[in-house]
Amino acid sequence: METNKEYLIGMLQKETKLSGGGVLDLFDIINEYDWAVFCSQMDDYDHPGERIAAKEKLDEKLKSYREEDWKKVWKLLKEDGEIRKFYNDNFHKMDEEYQGE
Repeated sequence: METNKEYLIGMLQKETKLSGGGVLDLFDIINEYDWAVFCSQMDDYDHPGERIAAKEKLDEKLKSYREEDWKKVWKLLKEDGEIRKFYNDNFHKMDEEYQGE
């Protein structure tokens, strides 16, 4: 059984040509940031300070990686394209079994 996250990591690895472990680490860092942003602005709960703190944490964690590597993963997750669409469509269900397109 392959999860949506495993499928997405495979897509990212194929596009970036980075190692699976590196892609997984970068994805986890970016995904943690995305969750923090999402949670900071749910319904009437809007806390911009939490987004600022999440961005600072993201920036600090990304310092451990080559900028060109994390920017590849960031671009694929954030810009228009198949990977961004899959990420957005499955954001809340990364641990569920991949069902195919």
